[in-house]
Amino acid sequence: MVWPRRSVLGAWLVRSAAVMPLTLLPVAVQAQALVGAPLPVPGGGASPPPMASAPPSSEIPSVEVLVPLPPRRPESLGGSKPSPSESVSTTTGEACLAALRETRAQFETVETPKNGSAACRIETPVRLTALALADATGRVLPLADKPIVDCRLALAFDAWMTEIAPNLVASRGASLSSVTTGPGWECRTRNRQPGAPLSNHANGLALDVNTFSFANKARLSVSGNAGDPTFRSLRAAACSHFTTVLGPGSDGFHESHLHVDVLSRHPGRFGRFCH
Repeated sequence: MVWPRRSVLGAWLVRSAAVMPLTLLPVAVQAQALVGAPLPVPGGGASPPPMASAPPSSEIPSVEVLVPLPPRRPESLGGSKPSPSESVSTTTGEACLAALRETRAQFETVETPKNGSAACRIETPVRLTALALADATGRVLPLADKPIVDCRLALAFDAWMTEIAPNLVASRGASLSSVTTGPGWECRTRNRQPGAPLSNHANGLALDVNTFSFANKARLSVSGNAGDPTFRSLRAAACSHFTTVLGPGSDGFHESHLHVDVLSRHPGRFGRFCH
């Protein structure tokens, strides 16, 4: 068998490299293609100038590629519902009010009270008077204090109460008759401390839950009941609906009530503060 001359073989390899995948070429050609070494040309002419060598890896600029997350799997196909904090943080204005109406909560749109500074404003203020909990009686849960809050807080509060109501009712053997929350909006600093940052209450994003009352006159107060199994379960559930949950044992300022808010936080590890 007579092998082709070196120049002819080189020309064949050049043509093959142009049309064949790299992995199908002979090992020598792959190596030449990877390192940029010149191939021989027909007729023994001068080889083309060598390719510039790649700069050291430390000089190659890094490129950040942002890959979008896939869409959420529909609930009908086994996907999970969006966490309340996801929907609350992105629902504002008329869209939020429409969502709140769908819960059948009783509320009225209001203006932020005028007796505070310009920093103490609510984006979508509502006065929340009652919640329509999903039970067979169709009764509503009155909110004794009729708090003024941001619509986003109202949505989260409604979702939380709807979740925990069955356990509350079962624990006391009677339906809920009311829950006290404080006024909601207050133009003040955090924990009323001089020089502290503005409280989330100042923007209608927080509530202080004090007491759950039942139709049989039973009561479940936050104060003194930190170890009550029912209170512990409703407190744990709050962490799924709010970005901040503070109560007895947290910091000395919340021994008598459960503070819940929907302050927007950075996602990830520090997205929630439940204590």
